[in-house]
Amino acid sequence: MLRSALPFLLYSVFATSDVFEEDPNSKYTETLNELMNYLSTDDKIWLVLKSTADRSELCVNNKKVKLENGKYEFTQNFLANDRIQSRRLYAMLKEEDDIGTMDVSEKEAGRTECHLYVRNAKLADWHPRECEKVYDEFCQEKHEISDSNCPT
Repeated sequence: MLRSALPFLLYSVFATSDVFEEDPNSKYTETLNELMNYLSTDDKIWLVLKSTADRSELCVNNKKVKLENGKYEFTQNFLANDRIQSRRLYAMLKEEDDIGTMDVSEKEAGRTECHLYVRNAKLADWHPRECEKVYDEFCQEKHEISDSNCPT
């Protein structure tokens, strides 16, 4: 299984609010309940960094289909070969050491991958991003996948 975030790193639970600066006291990781609250949005959630260098899929975003009983079903849209494509994915949400994680049902040769997501409203202004420091603690590589040039 592909571990789609270890931990599931979030920009902020306030990503779609009127907060203009990051909370300096934020731990930038979420509990399972906070993760479920974050995923409950009808906004697109954008993949901005990942730990693998493969850039065959860009402008990756997730859109919730269903979220219930620790299961998250979503459509993942991405740009590949200059065409917008999509796939349906399913995730089991768990809490490990007070950190919410997702196990996404897609085989990837057992390799742990890290993904950093932000909500639609924060895609254009993601720098500076303090939560990236947490990403760096868990993941050695990072490759930008989505930026403000992506069609929202």
